Amino acid sequence: MEIINPGGLVSGLKLADLGRVSMPRNPLLFALMHRLELVEDVGSGIRRIRDEMRNYGLEKPLIETGEAWFSIAFKRKLQDAALDGSTQDTTQKPTRKPTQTIVGETAQKILDAIRRKPSITRNELAEIVGITPDGIKYQLRSLNRKGALRRIGSDRGGHWVVVQGDSR
Repeated sequence: MEIINPGGLVSGLKLADLGRVSMPRNPLLFALMHRLELVEDVGSGIRRIRDEMRNYGLEKPLIETGEAWFSIAFKRKLQDAALDGSTQDTTQKPTRKPTQTIVGETAQKILDAIRRKPSITRNELAEIVGITPDGIKYQLRSLNRKGALRRIGSDRGGHWVVVQGDSR
């Protein structure tokens, strides 16, 4: 499962700080919530997620961030039913296509949709992928910067070309 959030890390916070340092995005709102005792264990969310993943024998979540986004991806365990009815936990093996080595699941859905229809619009992509058109815009820019995607022609009359991992 991957969760993508528009808006990067709070200014001054680094990826390495996650789980160790707490910086509220909105100090005034945080102060109000704290006074109303609606805040618990300040700054412990990432640490608690990592601890619980370890307790369940799962890999640490993959956390990535950019200037205008933040994502966290969780790998799950597969239940492998044996013939005798018992279950054995095995960590899920990645089943990524070549392009997925540089992009997440959301971006892969976008690339797959573009392969099917190079002239697809942002609104159509948003509908297919299930994120906002602004989220699609960010993902397209990111894929373009990574060299996985290229725009040919104008915004209105052009089309997309999947550059990297296009083995189909």
